[in-house]
Amino acid sequence: MAEPLPVHRLRAGGGPIFVRKITRRRRWEDALDQKNAQLGAGVFEDESGSTSLWKIESDVGFRRVALAMNENRSSLHEQMDLLPIVHEQFDELDLRPFQFPGITNCPVARALHYEVKLDADARARLAAALITAKVSTIRCKKNEMTDAENASRAEGCLTVPENSECLVCSAMNVEST
Repeated sequence: MAEPLPVHRLRAGGGPIFVRKITRRRRWEDALDQKNAQLGAGVFEDESGSTSLWKIESDVGFRRVALAMNENRSSLHEQMDLLPIVHEQFDELDLRPFQFPGITNCPVARALHYEVKLDADARARLAAALITAKVSTIRCKKNEMTDAENASRAEGCLTVPENSECLVCSAMNVEST
């Protein structure tokens, strides 16, 4: 069975990509339509000063990350909107994402969590770069998330509440605590 969330949806050229989960898709789409970096910068705001990102390199990684992002919501299969960011865009702006353990029960996804320090100027520069590149959001639909949840349930992924032993983590010798 094909993975429900193929990574090629995020980047046609292949290679690793970062995603930012955004809560207000319309805000980004308006910023894109209006070419308004200040409006777009709002999707990167975070009280802590660090913006949460997830690095995705494979279909399985995409699935695990998507479920980890929904782990604290009322349902693992709620739809979500993601903003894809290629690593080169960070490099061009001299921004350095750093690995920081994500808050999730899935050790595989936890290792794929990153943060980047962004002040108001950096948020606006990043938004401007993404607007110039015409980067649109990617929506993970409820049916895709349901398929992702079912695939992860079959693997024993710990994002699924009833699972207690991750078969993937066991096979990779990754500690699941």
